[in-house]
Amino acid sequence: MGFNNAEPLPQDEAEKRLKEHFSGLLLQDEKLDMGFKAIRDEYYFTSHRILVVDVHGISGKKVEYQSCPYHAIKAFAIETAGSTLDTDSSLKVYGGIDMSIEFDKDKVNIYEIQKYMSGHIFSNSVEDRMASEEPAPYKTETKAEGGKTKTMLDYLANDSVRLEEGAVENELGGIGALIPGEKVELAYKCGRDMVVCTSKRVMYMDTQGFSGKRVEFLSLRYSCIKAYEVETAGGILDRDATFNLFTNISEDRKCLRTDLRKGQSDIMEVLWYFNNKLLGADTLSKEESVPLAAASNATNAAWSWLSDDMSQIDANLVNHHFHTSQPLLQGNEVCEVAFKGRRDLVLFTNKRMLFVDVQGLSGKRVSYCTIPYTSIKMFQVATAGGGMDKDCEIGIFTEVWFNPSPPGDDPPPPEPGMSYVEFDVNKHTTDILGIFRYLAAKVYTLQDGNPGIYPDLEDHSHQLMEKPFEASPPGAMEKLMNYIGQDLSQMDPKEIEEVLSIGGASPVLDFDEKVLMAFKCGRDFTIFTSKCILDINVKGFTGKKKEFRSIPYSSIRSFSTEASGSFDRDSELKINLNTPWEAQMKRDFSAGKADIVSIQALIAAKTLGAPGRPSDFANDNTIKKSGEPGNMEKIIAFLGDKHLQIDPKTVEQKFKIELPILQADEDVELAYKHGRDMFVVTTKRVLLIDVQGLRGNKVEFESFPLKNITGFSVQSAGTLSRTVKARLFVSALEGAPNPVFDLKIEKEFSKKDVNIFELNNSLASKILVSAHHQM
Repeated sequence: MGFNNAEPLPQDEAEKRLKEHFSGLLLQDEKLDMGFKAIRDEYYFTSHRILVVDVHGISGKKVEYQSCPYHAIKAFAIETAGSTLDTDSSLKVYGGIDMSIEFDKDKVNIYEIQKYMSGHIFSNSVEDRMASEEPAPYKTETKAEGGKTKTMLDYLANDSVRLEEGAVENELGGIGALIPGEKVELAYKCGRDMVVCTSKRVMYMDTQGFSGKRVEFLSLRYSCIKAYEVETAGGILDRDATFNLFTNISEDRKCLRTDLRKGQSDIMEVLWYFNNKLLGADTLSKEESVPLAAASNATNAAWSWLSDDMSQIDANLVNHHFHTSQPLLQGNEVCEVAFKGRRDLVLFTNKRMLFVDVQGLSGKRVSYCTIPYTSIKMFQVATAGGGMDKDCEIGIFTEVWFNPSPPGDDPPPPEPGMSYVEFDVNKHTTDILGIFRYLAAKVYTLQDGNPGIYPDLEDHSHQLMEKPFEASPPGAMEKLMNYIGQDLSQMDPKEIEEVLSIGGASPVLDFDEKVLMAFKCGRDFTIFTSKCILDINVKGFTGKKKEFRSIPYSSIRSFSTEASGSFDRDSELKINLNTPWEAQMKRDFSAGKADIVSIQALIAAKTLGAPGRPSDFANDNTIKKSGEPGNMEKIIAFLGDKHLQIDPKTVEQKFKIELPILQADEDVELAYKHGRDMFVVTTKRVLLIDVQGLRGNKVEFESFPLKNITGFSVQSAGTLSRTVKARLFVSALEGAPNPVFDLKIEKEFSKKDVNIFELNNSLASKILVSAHHQM
């Protein structure tokens, strides 16, 4: 056995260890499927999760129990053993809790691990999952030679390019890589590597090393793909076209690149396929669409079309062009708004944003990048500033990872890449407030709980568009600038709504969007509407440049509020987002100008609830008041009581009546106290209460919706330690530039007051049973 490589535990021994050493760790309906043991650590695969028993310290008494639910896993990869000297194969998991497990190659069949993971991640039913556990057709082998490994390596060594789907399906089915009912729909090969698109996932097979015996099989959900790009081959010396998938899996997997051999593969077929998978079904079949696109001279058409130097062009002309001369749009897709520079073009269709980028001196290499509206998690527009600034800006934020700074003593700053995409438009030809409303209508419609992305299959290819949005009234921007410039200490939501609503002097809000609360801090505005948090940021010395940013409530991963203390005039709001380039937002509110408890209640109403559906109080726009004067002081006294005996019902009453942090239908199940702080598990969230300051007169309430928690762990105390620990995994945005941010929450408790298995089961009963995939 190699150093720390995991070996299989017999089923009866694994079950015995769980019952005797970790009694109470599993849920009542949770079944153990298989177990493995390394030198000190243990790995259990159950019906609900991957459970890692991680032993710390010299004595080994400090043990962390990590739980990674299958439904939170975005992607996984297995890697076969390489040369004879390689003693291990491995499993890597992305999402939930990122982890890597190394197995003894002679005792663990890594293909069986792949088969098991595929069944639990990609099966739609228990029956499909059980069927996926049937033995694979090929003989099981655990050594590097023979059996499944040799069969697959022989197939990868073949020098084909465009692969026949049935042949690939037979090979993958033979090693148990596919689940029952999973069909191979598209397969390409470049060199020794292969990309396979099935009815359930995308698979990348990466052959490594000189011998080619080490092969990585990466499987990812289609829901992890947040943007995609095709790039045509260029001149005579450029043999390959490229296809890029941009994902939210991890930093190193943010862009999955595939080279397709010129003349031996059809890039338009790949584009048609992913359009159908991510934008919805096309009214044109592949047999109709692909030959039509191939018949057009795509590079020449793009060059001639983009040779002029206008800022904004007629969307109907663009719509006609990209359905006839250069048929890149789906039959049921319509170009509604279009901008272009000298050679580049940006299309807003009813399904996506499409960026056309002509590259090189000849312009023969053209990139077509698609960002579906479902991938836009935050967006903003900015007006032109003074002087020589003649451009407005449009920016969108996605879940794709940014490009981090390279290592070194004085590295350059990170670059946003596909995490944040910005482009300039001419202020004289663009209704920038109209564009803001247009994006709002697209993005808000596709928030959590809306059925289907693009269900309309009617053919719109030759439909002429009327105005995609109502034009802003004359002078709308100037009136808004004047309104923002007023010295308003208090803001009336109704007055703000009259100004910003459709039909108002400066329309910014979406149809039926209501202003619920509004605050001004210096020159900036923070407005809470029924659909988003609207930030208006005045920039520069003159203040002529204004930035309007929309943060939909569905993009919030967690939030916290700090109540003012005796010597601190301000209250604070912090929001953690699912956008890596802008991962956190902070706002300070002056004492007496904002009811911070009401703000907390509003965000909770828009974010808490079951996964995959609108929040429980999404349509409730009532502003909850913070209660009677002096209630905060009572809560601080309650938390500061050293002899306080924690009773969940008492805690629930305190935070429903005296200080209404909890919702009316929210129950407290567990509550723990450590010093002056408190850890509360409710039916909707985990609530951390942090008492701050020497006198304890400032309190932070931090909420983590259960639907956003992708993994968790509990840790026992060591030999000399008096504390146990819990960790919640909410996001993995480590290294985000603004600010540096990694949302893994740790909380310590006194070991005499907390049963870690009771806490584990409370979290497991809520997080493991979710059927929704938090991507």
